[in-house]
Amino acid sequence: MTDHARLVVPEPLAADARIVLADASGRLLRTMDGNGSRELRIERGQLEAGMYFLRVMRGGMRIGSVRIVVN
Repeated sequence: MTDHARLVVPEPLAADARIVLADASGRLLRTMDGNGSRELRIERGQLEAGMYFLRVMRGGMRIGSVRIVVN
């Protein structure tokens, strides 16, 4: 990722889905709610270069995750 990343999932992220962005040490940086779409745009904003983890949660359970590398 340089400016933004686009996450595409197999099913729409309902309003009860929560998307959590954490750094490599596990520190929570952002939390986003599902938007009813299969796509989610993540802006780089103030993220420093490094590795981050994006987890998609529903009902307190993880339903997916992905690593993001920021250049």
